[in-house]
Amino acid sequence: MICLDGYIMLRSDITGNDFFEAPLLDDGTSSEAPSEGSAKIVDSVAYLHDDNGSIGVYVSAIIENTSDSAIQITNVSCDLEDENGAYLMLIDDYSFSEPCPSIVQPGEQTYVAGYTFDYYDILENSEMSVVALMHIEYEETDLTVTAMEVESAEIIEFSGSYYGINGRVINPYDYPVEDAYAAVALFDDNDEYMGLIVSRPLDTIERNGKMGIPDAYTPLPQVFSLDDIKTIVPMAYAK
Repeated sequence: MICLDGYIMLRSDITGNDFFEAPLLDDGTSSEAPSEGSAKIVDSVAYLHDDNGSIGVYVSAIIENTSDSAIQITNVSCDLEDENGAYLMLIDDYSFSEPCPSIVQPGEQTYVAGYTFDYYDILENSEMSVVALMHIEYEETDLTVTAMEVESAEIIEFSGSYYGINGRVINPYDYPVEDAYAAVALFDDNDEYMGLIVSRPLDTIERNGKMGIPDAYTPLPQVFSLDDIKTIVPMAYAK
């Protein structure tokens, strides 16, 4: 049985970057006054995106571990509400890529990102006012994460109206690595967070081997130009 140690709730106008963080609640359900928790959201973005008449929703956040123990992100999802608080739709855990990384050491940060289409035509258009309520669950862990390097990382246009990653993942270990994935975090001229692109899982990378990065599992909508991107932070991990 998994014991839930943390639960973060986040609300924002989804067309902007001005998320604010609601304090952690004890076990996610406490009716008592909120208290300081073991993790906090330090930055976030959200976009509505018109893709040939279909509305896509992209959300991403940077989470910092403020505790003295390692934590593992166990579940990420997001509810959408209209400006009056009425429920619209869910971006479920399957629409979010693997956290980068999924295990966060004390004082370090992780990135999460998710994307889905409005398959039921619930959203009127990409300009409407929508509120995002993000749920991030985590627990303490003794596990560690397998980190790797990314070679020649660059941002490329992906599937017409999205951005993806080009480059190769390097396995520096003397053993094969399975279920690896690559990601790139983007920042603008003012070092403001712009979003995260996460690849699909790679095939097994042989010891001391290299492998090209596959198509994006969580692409980033082209809501800004490549010229707006100043800094990219490439990363690769194994589950």
